[in-house]
Amino acid sequence: MSTGEGPPPHIHYADQEWFLTEQQGGVRIFLPRHKTAKLVPGQIPGINAPVQPMGSALIPPNSAVYSPKAIVHYYTNESGQTIDGFHNVWEPGFGIIKIFEIFDQATRSGQQLSNDELLKQTGLWGIPHSGNGSMIGTTQFRLVRDPIARPIKTNLKQLQELIDKGEHCFPGDG
Repeated sequence: MSTGEGPPPHIHYADQEWFLTEQQGGVRIFLPRHKTAKLVPGQIPGINAPVQPMGSALIPPNSAVYSPKAIVHYYTNESGQTIDGFHNVWEPGFGIIKIFEIFDQATRSGQQLSNDELLKQTGLWGIPHSGNGSMIGTTQFRLVRDPIARPIKTNLKQLQELIDKGEHCFPGDG
């Protein structure tokens, strides 16, 4: 991940997510400052749901951070260099990578998605934000430096169970 990269604020209504770092630090995670009610499909902060005050923290090297489903979250590379070994795991993750490919294509080509295209894509995966990368109700979202007032979870036991299940899908010899 290049310096400054990271998705805009978003919500996975059906997916929980883990962020894993190998060796390097420098990725800042943004989560609601306090424990918050999970959003349901159709709820959009600033429209028909409250805007949650966000906090942020740097993810230490060799760490895991958990983001439960249905909360606003995002991250960015603040290391000043390209980071190798930063991974996301989504569960259940049915096709969610496609939405990020669409946003990456638009960003790389310098295009902004039309409102119709944005609603079509974000409505499918539950990731409401504007075509210019901001979530309704927030401004300058990457500048948030308020601490996250709740403990940051890892849920490593659940992640290990998912990994173990996935390994059952492959033959023993790889």
